[in-house]
Amino acid sequence: MRRILLAPLLLSLIGCSNSSDIKVKTDLGETYIVKESAVTIKSFTRDDAIKVRRAYSPVEYCKEVLAANSYKIQDSDCVTFYSRGGKLAAKNWIKYDKDIEALQNTKIDLIGKEVTFREIFIDLNKKKNPGSYKTVFCLNYPGIIKNYPNNAGEKDSFLSALIEGKILKNQPDTKSKLAIESLKNDVCKKYANFEES
Repeated sequence: MRRILLAPLLLSLIGCSNSSDIKVKTDLGETYIVKESAVTIKSFTRDDAIKVRRAYSPVEYCKEVLAANSYKIQDSDCVTFYSRGGKLAAKNWIKYDKDIEALQNTKIDLIGKEVTFREIFIDLNKKKNPGSYKTVFCLNYPGIIKNYPNNAGEKDSFLSALIEGKILKNQPDTKSKLAIESLKNDVCKKYANFEES
């Protein structure tokens, strides 16, 4: 009788742990887990990059950075002085136009993948806590290497356009020692496969 009752318990415990789950331990021994069922992947194309960069014009930069950090500059000032032809934004618009051109001229169709996931955090008391949804941007490094083998200037212009458009803001920090950043990096490695790009 005892053996019959233990069998379902063992099967349920085996079902809780999946070898395909991503697991990262913190320095204190806590664990982050990402299950495949909690992951969605969206391709991010050249057209997506152009659209995002177009939306982040010098006017938007002014509103987000200058007006947000100064009591003297209002959003209306950004529209007046940072619109195309405005007195303060000539260099910004030149850079903006070069960024759009670099993105239009790239031969990379798949710029990256946006991977959204929700992790489970297991604390030292073995309590499972669901995390919030996170989105990481996984850049197509193989595509960049393949399409810009010898032209560092074009590659730098392309990467600069991605940075200026804030497209890379959700990239994992590969230099960080934080477990959550390691988790994000592992999510990119597992779910953003660019081998066929």
